[in-house]
Amino acid sequence: MGVIVTLQGQALFAQAAAQGGTAVPLAAIAVGDGNGAAITPVETATQLVREVYRTGVQSALTDPQNANYIIVTAVIPANAGPFTIREIGLFASNGQLVAIADYPDTRKNTTAQGVDTTLTIELVLVVSETAQVTLVAHPGSWATQDYVDQRIPPFATIPEHIAGTLSTKKAHPAGVAAMINAAVANLPDPLELATAPEHLAGTISAKATHPAGVKSMIDAALAALPPPQGDVIYRFETLL
Repeated sequence: MGVIVTLQGQALFAQAAAQGGTAVPLAAIAVGDGNGAAITPVETATQLVREVYRTGVQSALTDPQNANYIIVTAVIPANAGPFTIREIGLFASNGQLVAIADYPDTRKNTTAQGVDTTLTIELVLVVSETAQVTLVAHPGSWATQDYVDQRIPPFATIPEHIAGTLSTKKAHPAGVAAMINAAVANLPDPLELATAPEHLAGTISAKATHPAGVKSMIDAALAALPPPQGDVIYRFETLL
């Protein structure tokens, strides 16, 4: 199958480049039967020899092996037909024929003919700048898996969640839980409580006190006071 960008398509891409890289919106793919014969694609074409079916573009993806190749996909549903496909045309949203290709004779039947087949059509479009191509969705469009894979970021792994340095992947509950657990595990240990003897010694500053320990300190201090002489009264006040 040979694909040729038409003069109309070349003009659209040239205009997009001259306007600072504005996109050429790709809207539809049409198939035709060549009026009963194989066709030879020419750049002067403005329409198919005989169009038999048209559908919206489902996806327009950059070829992972070549950044200047755009793989344009359309799906012909099982209930479309019957007809024979010998030619394919790619149309912009303004109705102009962007590219044309010949196609090996392919019969598209329907359930009435005993065959219930969905047919996927792909065109590889060579452009100088992939940013010059955009997709115009039509009401019957759905995303292919490749389109989703390229457009929607993947989930981050558990280690990537914990590292917390990515902004190009999605988070998930298990990853967030791992982040919280890691943060809690890295918290410093709380102060250890001092023992009763350590309270009485009064020399520890790296441990926390507690009511029983404080009471033992007070009791020990009271017990160590000399007995009162005459009318001397020891008075302790608690400040709240």
